[in-house]
Amino acid sequence: MTRPEHGALFTFFAGMAGSEREYIRERSLGGQASARERGRTTDASRRRWRRRRAGRQVRMSFLGS
Repeated sequence: MTRPEHGALFTFFAGMAGSEREYIRERSLGGQASARERGRTTDASRRRWRRRRAGRQVRMSFLGS
Protein backbone atom coordinates (compact mmCIF):
# COMPACT_ATOMS: atom_id res chain seq x y z
CA MET A 1 0.00 0.00 0.00
CA THR A 2 1.14 3.52 -0.69
CA ARG A 3 0.84 6.35 1.73
CA PRO A 4 -0.46 9.82 0.83
CA GLU A 5 2.96 11.31 1.64
CA HIS A 6 4.50 9.30 -1.19
CA GLY A 7 2.11 10.80 -3.70
CA ALA A 8 2.92 14.31 -2.51
CA LEU A 9 6.64 13.62 -2.75
CA PHE A 10 6.25 12.22 -6.25
CA THR A 11 4.26 15.31 -7.29
CA PHE A 12 6.97 17.56 -5.85
CA PHE A 13 9.76 15.79 -7.76
CA ALA A 14 7.71 15.75 -10.97
CA GLY A 15 7.22 19.50 -10.66
CA MET A 16 10.94 20.05 -10.07
CA ALA A 17 11.80 17.92 -13.09
CA GLY A 18 9.38 19.88 -15.25
CA SER A 19 10.81 23.23 -14.23
CA GLU A 20 14.37 21.96 -14.75
CA ARG A 21 13.43 20.72 -18.23
CA GLU A 22 12.02 24.16 -19.09
CA TYR A 23 15.16 25.86 -17.75
CA ILE A 24 17.46 23.63 -19.82
CA ARG A 25 15.36 24.21 -22.94
CA GLU A 26 15.37 27.97 -22.40
CA ARG A 27 19.15 28.04 -21.99
CA SER A 28 19.69 25.79 -25.03
CA LEU A 29 17.50 27.92 -27.27
CA GLY A 30 19.22 31.06 -26.00
CA GLY A 31 22.64 29.61 -26.78
CA GLN A 32 21.53 28.57 -30.26
CA ALA A 33 20.15 32.05 -30.95
CA SER A 34 23.39 33.62 -29.74
CA ALA A 35 25.43 31.32 -31.98
CA ARG A 36 23.18 32.09 -34.92
CA GLU A 37 23.71 35.84 -34.39
CA ARG A 38 27.47 35.29 -34.45
CA GLY A 39 27.16 33.31 -37.67
CA ARG A 40 27.84 29.89 -36.20
CA THR A 41 25.77 26.87 -37.01
CA THR A 42 24.49 24.48 -34.35
CA ASP A 43 24.06 21.38 -36.49
CA ALA A 44 27.33 19.47 -36.03
CA SER A 45 26.02 16.32 -37.72
CA ARG A 46 25.30 18.25 -40.90
CA ARG A 47 28.89 19.58 -40.93
CA ARG A 48 30.27 16.05 -40.48
CA TRP A 49 28.10 14.83 -43.36
CA ARG A 50 29.39 17.61 -45.63
CA ARG A 51 33.00 16.82 -44.74
CA ARG A 52 32.52 13.13 -45.49
CA ARG A 53 30.86 13.98 -48.78
CA ALA A 54 33.81 16.20 -49.69
CA GLY A 55 36.19 13.32 -48.94
CA ARG A 56 37.78 14.92 -45.90
CA GLN A 57 38.49 13.04 -42.72
CA VAL A 58 36.04 13.60 -39.92
CA ARG A 59 37.27 13.70 -36.32
CA MET A 60 34.86 12.45 -33.71
CA SER A 61 36.00 14.29 -30.58
CA PHE A 62 33.65 12.33 -28.34
CA LEU A 63 35.42 9.11 -29.40
CA GLY A 64 38.81 10.51 -28.42
CA SER A 65 40.23 10.47 -31.94
